[in-house]
Amino acid sequence: QFGTRSYRPDFKVFNNNGTEEYHEVKGWMTPKSKTQLKRMKKYYPQIKIVLIDREFYTDLKKKVGRIIGFE
Repeated sequence: QFGTRSYRPDFKVFNNNGTEEYHEVKGWMTPKSKTQLKRMKKYYPQIKIVLIDREFYTDLKKKVGRIIGFE
């Protein structure tokens, strides 16, 4: 899509080992969102983007839901 020229992830995460990564929370993927993530990967392959989508959240809930009180 031609109109997608900028992108700002939801969170910047600083890890204990000194590395940084960005987290993007998506309830659903729009064509614009897909284009933004593809371009980010293409032009900045050294930057780690963690996509937190429905699948990620469901998996996390199964693994640690009871421990931390997810509903």
